[in-house]
Amino acid sequence: MRIAHKLIIGVLLLIVMIWTVGLYAVHVGEEHLRKAIVSDTSLLASEMIGSVDRAVSEVVLEWQTYTARSDFKQALADSNAEFAARPDAQAYINEQDFKWRSHPAGQTTPFMDAIVDHPQSHALKRQIAVISKVRGCKVFGEVFVTNRYGVNVMQTGRTSDYRQDDEKWWKEAVRDGLFIGEVVCDESSGVFSRDVCIRIDDEKGNYLGVMKAVLSMKHIIAILKHTVERSLSDTVLSRRFHVLLMDHKRRVIFSSLDSDSVAAKQNKYC
Repeated sequence: MRIAHKLIIGVLLLIVMIWTVGLYAVHVGEEHLRKAIVSDTSLLASEMIGSVDRAVSEVVLEWQTYTARSDFKQALADSNAEFAARPDAQAYINEQDFKWRSHPAGQTTPFMDAIVDHPQSHALKRQIAVISKVRGCKVFGEVFVTNRYGVNVMQTGRTSDYRQDDEKWWKEAVRDGLFIGEVVCDESSGVFSRDVCIRIDDEKGNYLGVMKAVLSMKHIIAILKHTVERSLSDTVLSRRFHVLLMDHKRRVIFSSLDSDSVAAKQNKYC
């Protein structure tokens, strides 16, 4: 074989070796990048879930502390005693619930207004205002409390029903002491929300009633936005990740690209 041919073959072999090594390096680099992205994504998701869980836990603790007040429990005990003294309690509840649901949405009756004007209802509104001021945003769509018969005793506004004892959240809160619902569009408050429902007992452990606090997703979105901005402050990461929060119907509730407009459109999606 001529020397020229040997040189040509040697150069070609060198080119093939360089190309092969290059492909391997690219593959290793891509695999390393893929693993880094998966790791960073998992860490971010874990941090976001932890932030949301802590926020919900704080809400539960706040309302559990609030419902431990003696005047609050006494109001529930008085309502239970009033219904216990009624020989027609269930017939009365059925009648009032029918009238309640039959009344046009957005309007109230004197019966509804009397519950909204209950001293403990005003106390709930003050508590909501304090929490919202501390958090810097509206935290609750509504809060209301039923007695052990499942009917509203205190409420911050009109609810869709008077009786609640046929609702899943009410039954599970009574059974388990606590119910945390999925993200839904709340019919009464008109916002994406999660139900936080707490069973209320007296000092002897006797069941008094249930509180339902409709936790607005605007509060959760504010927490997620802060978490994402802190985690994606690095320029490379901010281009690498796009965070979406969707409900079980795949409706976008939060987007890291445009969280403000998504939040503003919540009522449209509901």
